[in-house]
Amino acid sequence: MTSVFHQVTEPGARISADVLVLGGGIVGAAVARELSRAGADVALVEAAGPAAGSSGRCDGNVLVQTKHDDLGVRLTLRSIEAYRRWDGELDGGLGFHQRGSLVFFADPEQDAGAPRRVARLHAAGVRAEHVDGDELRRREPALRPGLAGAVDCHDDASVYPPGAVAALLRDAVRHGCRTHWGVRALRLLTGRDGRVRGVRTDRGDFAAPHVVNAMGVWSPGLDAGGLVPLPIRPRQGVLVVTEEAPGLIRRTVTEAGYMADRAAAGDGTRPAVAFVAEPTGRGNLLLGSSRRFCGARTDVDPDLFTAIVARAVGFLPGLARVRAIRSFAGLRPWTPDNRPIVGESGAIPGYVLATGHEGEGVGLAPVTAELVTAAVLGRPAPGEVLDAALDAFAPDRFAGHSEAAGEVS
Repeated sequence: MTSVFHQVTEPGARISADVLVLGGGIVGAAVARELSRAGADVALVEAAGPAAGSSGRCDGNVLVQTKHDDLGVRLTLRSIEAYRRWDGELDGGLGFHQRGSLVFFADPEQDAGAPRRVARLHAAGVRAEHVDGDELRRREPALRPGLAGAVDCHDDASVYPPGAVAALLRDAVRHGCRTHWGVRALRLLTGRDGRVRGVRTDRGDFAAPHVVNAMGVWSPGLDAGGLVPLPIRPRQGVLVVTEEAPGLIRRTVTEAGYMADRAAAGDGTRPAVAFVAEPTGRGNLLLGSSRRFCGARTDVDPDLFTAIVARAVGFLPGLARVRAIRSFAGLRPWTPDNRPIVGESGAIPGYVLATGHEGEGVGLAPVTAELVTAAVLGRPAPGEVLDAALDAFAPDRFAGHSEAAGEVS
C-alpha cells in the first residue's frame, strides 16, 4: 500500500475531517488507528514522513520494570498486552518480542532494594524475580563477573518502531484515515466560542472540530495563541549499533543507574550515560543510553559515542571483539515532571494533547491512543488505571507555566 506513504497535498486544498491528528510517529499512528477503528473520520498531517522524528531514532524497548511508580508499571503492562494483540491483528512489521529483560545491580547496596522492587511488580501482576549474582551469570553468561544480582522481568517486551508505525498507519488507512505527508501544521484555528475549528498549515486550512497534537518535540511549535503552555524540551539520546553478534545476550540488559538517569534533568554539558543493550531481530545489538539537553542537535558527539561503547564493554567484555557499525541520535520530548501531556485542554475545547512522552513514546503509545480516543469521543476512560492516567497526564497541570521558547525548528 505505497499510497499510504506517498500522497501529495496540493496548496490550497480543502480538507475537512472529524479529527486532525498532527504527527506521523508512533503516538500519532496509534491514535489515528484507534480513532479510525472507532468510526471517526480522521486525517493525519505530518511535516515530513512516517517515523521521521523520534520514532525512527530510538530503541523499541517496552519495559515494565524500569518505571518509577505503580501507575507507570500498570500502564506499560497494558501497552504490552495491546502490542501482543496488535501483533496478531496487523499484517506484519510490528517486530513484537516478549523476551523479558534484566536490570542488574553492580554492588550489594543497590541489590538490597531488589526484593522491594519485585514485590511492587508482583502487586501489579507482573512476572518478575530477584536473582543473585551467580544466577545472573547463568542467565546472561556474557555479563562480567562480580555483579551483585538482578531483577529478571519476564513480561518486558520490545517492538521495531518504524515497522510498528507503518503497520498501524496501513490499518488506519484501511479504516478510512487519510494521510497528508509533507504538510506543516502552523496554527490552531478556533471559532468565536473558543472551540477548535481546524489547523492552518503551509498548504492551507484544514477543518475539524477536534485536533490532536502528537508532534512530539515539535508540539510547542503549533501556535495555540499562548493559551496552552507546553513546557517541552528536546532531550537528546544516542544509540550505537553493532554488527551481528547473535547469542551474546538473550534479552535487553540494563544497569540500575539507567532508571536514575531517566528521572534526572541533566544540564546538557555533562550527558548522563548508562548501560543498556538490546538484541535486534537480526542479531545486531543496540547500545546506549545517553541523555542530555543540547537543543535540536541530532549529531553524535564522538566523545559521547566513545563513552557509550566503553561503558558497554565494561559490562559486556565480549563486545571488545564486536564492531560498532553506526550510531545515531534522536530527540525525546521531555517535560518538567517526566510525565506525558495527554488529554483535552481546558482552555481550548476540542484541542487534545498526546505528547511529552520523553523516552516512553513507544512504551505508552497504545494507552495514549485509548486515552485520546476516549477524550475525542466524549467517553469515560476505559478502566481505573486509564482514569488515573488522565488525571496524572492532564494538560492543564501546566497552566500558568511560561510557554516553552521552542528549541526545535
